[in-house]
Amino acid sequence: MTARKAVLTEKGAVQGRKVGAVANAVRILRVLADSSAPLGVNEIARRAETTASTTHDILKTLAADGIVRQQDASKAYKIHVGILSLLGPMMRVKRAISESSEALKRLTEELGVISALWVRTAPDRVTKMSGHNIQGRINIAMADGQRLPIQAGALGRFIATGDNLTPAGIEAFLDQVRWGRRPDAARYLAQVAEAQKLGFAEDSGDLFQGFTSIAAWASDAEGAPRYAVTATSLTASMTDDRRQQIGSRVRDIAQALSESTQAGDAGDE
Repeated sequence: MTARKAVLTEKGAVQGRKVGAVANAVRILRVLADSSAPLGVNEIARRAETTASTTHDILKTLAADGIVRQQDASKAYKIHVGILSLLGPMMRVKRAISESSEALKRLTEELGVISALWVRTAPDRVTKMSGHNIQGRINIAMADGQRLPIQAGALGRFIATGDNLTPAGIEAFLDQVRWGRRPDAARYLAQVAEAQKLGFAEDSGDLFQGFTSIAAWASDAEGAPRYAVTATSLTASMTDDRRQQIGSRVRDIAQALSESTQAGDAGDE
């Protein structure tokens, strides 16, 4: 038997076989969401273009989970607060990301760094979600939505684990990046170990010559690196005290993001 392939259309919809019960439930929920007043089974069925019996069965199932509620007197249905259990985790993650972005903005203003928030969008790629530049001073032209190899800069010092921590593995790992100045394997391995101790990693002019970047990862509920926080400054201005100050702030922002997203997932299990 050949596997059915989904096809992405011009409008972004996926063409393929629909699951009838799911499609009907979605239509019924949309009908209720669009109505300012509770609706009876027959009216919901008419608007959703489903049979009354199918509509009745789906509404009973949704009511059992608190997604919709049937009024005692009229027997009509309306959306109920249980639907928030589906939206809650996404809303919490969105809020946590917004709070992290605000924290990075303060970091930029207070310490004079270029800051950015990244998300892991593929096993080997990160995508920039947002960032803050130093007005009228230094700038690295990286637009929101720009992608980088996950091994790049300070980010890779946290990702390099397991099989990558052999001489051959590190060489292959580093080959995935277009470096400004390619680090040698021994120095890179030492920086990986240092990052594990400090909770943040540093790239001193390897990715962008003349710039030092500091990064920390935020993990999801499974403990996998999902979001990354970075701060970049001129290498010439990076004293030991400044490095520690920036690194601790970056680490704390990433830790707060980890805790917020994990708490959201855990609370809805």
